[in-house]
Amino acid sequence: MENKLARIYRHYDAGKGNRSKGDSGDCQVRALHTASGMTYGKAWDALYQLQGKYRTSGFKLTLYLDYGELGVVRKLSFPAQAGKSRMTAVQFVTKYPKGNYILH
Repeated sequence: MENKLARIYRHYDAGKGNRSKGDSGDCQVRALHTASGMTYGKAWDALYQLQGKYRTSGFKLTLYLDYGELGVVRKLSFPAQAGKSRMTAVQFVTKYPKGNYILH
């Protein structure tokens, strides 16, 4: 039986050709680039601007989303509940099969 996640998974290196060799600290830039459709450079610039605006050390994508920045239509929250397992990626894509999401 084929894994549901394997059917929808697509390997994509959003930073390929855009970052320095050996730089692996751009995961939030790549997530924003992939989910929003903005270019890698524009995603990096947007996060850099917000870092200055909110005086954070490093990019804090979840914080910027909380403030309603970056044009996100909505944010879905799934808080932990005592005695219950958290939603898995497979359960998430089954419940929300369409759209672009950043899972944290």
